[in-house]
Amino acid sequence: MSESAPHPNAALIRRYLAAIEARDIETLTEVLSPDIVQRELPNKLMPEGATRTREKMMEGVERGAKALRSERYEVEDILIDGDRAACRIRWTGVLAVPVLGKEPGDELQAAFGLFLTIRDGQVVEQFNYDCFLP
Repeated sequence: MSESAPHPNAALIRRYLAAIEARDIETLTEVLSPDIVQRELPNKLMPEGATRTREKMMEGVERGAKALRSERYEVEDILIDGDRAACRIRWTGVLAVPVLGKEPGDELQAAFGLFLTIRDGQVVEQFNYDCFLP
């Protein structure tokens, strides 16, 4: 018995996260709508939260390249309902600079709730609920 192909939106989400890991700006430009709005709810790194455009998201990838030696997104679940997706993700970053009481070379881990709206093969809306682990 063969497995069914993954939902196209699930494949797009995995491609998006892989592009963040690789800091692949070309792929990010393809998968993120020019009009995307990302909302990051308050967390340890962003106590006030943030709302970002695609331009600000790309700047964040560049900042991440300076703050992290590497990062990995492990998708635990993706639930698709039409053009919306809910994802449970485990994130691990290896620090290049001190953050939250950790030193360069240490791992910082978080559990993410990521909620996306996808239209015409691009992410148009993103909500992040980031819970950084002790």
